[in-house]
Amino acid sequence: MFPFSKIFFVSLFLVTFLESADLEKPDGGFVIVRPASAPGPLDNPLKGYCLYTNAGKIHRPYSMVFQYVSWKELEPVEGRYAFEAWEKKKWSHPRANGKHVVLRIYVDYPSKSSGLPDWLRAKGVTEKDYRAHGGGKSPDYNHPQM
Repeated sequence: MFPFSKIFFVSLFLVTFLESADLEKPDGGFVIVRPASAPGPLDNPLKGYCLYTNAGKIHRPYSMVFQYVSWKELEPVEGRYAFEAWEKKKWSHPRANGKHVVLRIYVDYPSKSSGLPDWLRAKGVTEKDYRAHGGGKSPDYNHPQM
């Protein structure tokens, strides 16, 4: 028997079986349910969906935003973190108000100034300029201090 014949007979059997099955047929009417707003799973139906605060006007519900901060801003002096100053500055953004803020720390981000702390530069970490994707400075990630 050829493979095509097997497929034909299996298909014929399935069609016959499904046609004879007593399946409930929908009546064609639709019910639209619009639950009232409440904190919980429905306040962010796209869980994990996170917007950038600089993305322009946001037209859909959201509960999280991305905020970029350079390593230089967060740790201006080795071992001393400036979270409080950063929070006051960044979390006051209108699109971050009342939302969960996802902290995105960068050292190198195209089109942004270098995020490498000065104390790492003083320890010998070098950077290379690049022009792709808006340009920037990329540190030597293989340096032992990195």
